[in-house]
Amino acid sequence: MVNKPNILKQISEQDLHNIINRLGVPFTTDLWELFNNVVLEKITDEEIVKIKNQFPQNINLVNWNTYLNYCDGLNKETTYIINTVKQEKRFNLILNRIYNKCRLDENTHYYTSLLTPEDGNCLFHALVDNGIGTDHKSLRRGLAYIMYLFKSRKDFFDNSSMSDSFEDLFACYNEIQIAYSQKHKKVFKFNYDLMCYDMAGDTNFSSTLTELLLMVISQLYKTEFKIYHSNGTHDYISDVSAWKHLNDEDKKDKKIRTVYLGQMEEMHFISIKEISNTILERKEELQQKENLTNAEKNELINLKMKYKYKEYTDCQKSFIEWGRRQAIVKFVILKAREFYNDHPDNKDKAKPTIEQQEQQKPKKSIVNINNFAPAPLS
Repeated sequence: MVNKPNILKQISEQDLHNIINRLGVPFTTDLWELFNNVVLEKITDEEIVKIKNQFPQNINLVNWNTYLNYCDGLNKETTYIINTVKQEKRFNLILNRIYNKCRLDENTHYYTSLLTPEDGNCLFHALVDNGIGTDHKSLRRGLAYIMYLFKSRKDFFDNSSMSDSFEDLFACYNEIQIAYSQKHKKVFKFNYDLMCYDMAGDTNFSSTLTELLLMVISQLYKTEFKIYHSNGTHDYISDVSAWKHLNDEDKKDKKIRTVYLGQMEEMHFISIKEISNTILERKEELQQKENLTNAEKNELINLKMKYKYKEYTDCQKSFIEWGRRQAIVKFVILKAREFYNDHPDNKDKAKPTIEQQEQQKPKKSIVNINNFAPAPLS
């Protein structure tokens, strides 16, 4: 096979195979070399720049089903990508509600210091961002080990009124009866030990009693947690603390600090921090000053960037890259069909036009999006 032209550097090897397969014609070696030299080599950078953004700039499944008619409409990959963008947009709407809730709370100023990755470790990423632990993996495993070792202790907490053991609390509040292990391909009865084993892993920790875990962290790291919750329609604030038996003076003496978290749809945690008055005053001072030095300009830019409103954008960026690739693939397929139809070996064959080929293709119903909904995020 001859070297790939520059156009094919913008699409994958799999895309290349798909282009050939979608033509529905037997490609001989000679014909393939002609295709490379005559068709692909003649596609200019200007053409690619012109067409690469000619894909639906939305996540409407009907529009995408129509656009992808050259490859029989939607498939699992397409529907999954679009659904992840939808979920990301929903997360950003919820994130905005959490921001607004923070602003209304006691007239304090907060910012999201870390948009935690959606990898099943969101809570531990948020905790490390607040100075609890050094990395999410060792923190998670260490806490699982502690909860396993002290599972029967009834005096773990300083608060004497909290005399139940971890196992007792688990028995009262756990709602999971059985669990399936992908690794062992077996179903297990879910108990406290299995919860600790699951927590020591590196995937979704939905089986863990989150409030119990936060109580343990509160005791170990002398912290109180203030959590801003939102599911998109209902917002509320919860407090988790092992130090509620102390008054404010005693908390100050013991150096108990408050850690702020956000939780979206009761499953995904983000890290929230309070902006100090010193930083706010400095930002206001720089904004009102008329002639800033270069150092002051950089300082103001850094302050705005660090404390600006943040949103999740990874899925949307991936969607744009994927959409551009689809536009290029579609463009190459149309060029290839024209080339094949015009090739001397096929001149005598009654070939339908590209438009006729599209019209003759059977209509494919839109895929049920529920069949390909993305897995819950952490």
